[in-house]
Amino acid sequence: MKTVLPIIFNLFLCLYPSQGWAYLDELDSLLKAHVTPVEANDIKYNGVDYDHWSMDLNHAKVRKEIQKVKLETLKTKEQKMAFWINAYNFFIVDLLIQKGERDGITDLSGVKTAWDRYIWSVDGDTYTLNDIKDKQLKPFNDPRVYFALACAGKSCPDLRMEAYRAEDIEEQLDDQVKKLLQNKTKGFDLVKGEINTVRVNEIFKWEEKEFNKGNVKSWLLRYFPLVINAATKIKYYDFDWSLNSQPRD
Repeated sequence: MKTVLPIIFNLFLCLYPSQGWAYLDELDSLLKAHVTPVEANDIKYNGVDYDHWSMDLNHAKVRKEIQKVKLETLKTKEQKMAFWINAYNFFIVDLLIQKGERDGITDLSGVKTAWDRYIWSVDGDTYTLNDIKDKQLKPFNDPRVYFALACAGKSCPDLRMEAYRAEDIEEQLDDQVKKLLQNKTKGFDLVKGEINTVRVNEIFKWEEKEFNKGNVKSWLLRYFPLVINAATKIKYYDFDWSLNSQPRD
């Protein structure tokens, strides 16, 4: 009997997964229904249909499920990373929907930025967007995280058209890095007319210390071994904070 109980318990966990993942199917539905690749302001990005998203009944369901997650049920690094990335990205959309903001998230800043001004509850505690980024995700020391946090501007890393899942998080993060660095409109490109000079997204400036302790060029070298060298000059794209919404006709 003693050997049977653990088997039954593990089977139960497989059939009835942790409530920390109860929201994933609904979040997938939201992302697939309301996010699509577009181009505006000469930038290619994943555009969000905020108006239709706001009317989708799954939004309230996902918010409720995320906020009631018992954090102790998130045991592994992969589970924690996937949950907090999903929470960050969802809460930004939630903020824009609740405030009816359709120009840009920076318009919601006051004395504090939007990332420090607004709070959400999760498992009885309150978090700002920067709390999630700096206190929950930064300790993992994985710079790929910054390619997954969709900060709602056209120049931000793209909102993925699927939820992050613990079992897929490694591949999803690698893919996010690849997609941004291959996007010449906001991620990475050679500067025309300037020798040995590249232009990169400003996340490399904002989070510089997270990329090989500030050596951004050495971090980029693995992706562009034929382009980056010790003498390479790095410049940054002008950051477009206008909302990552789908263009209107």
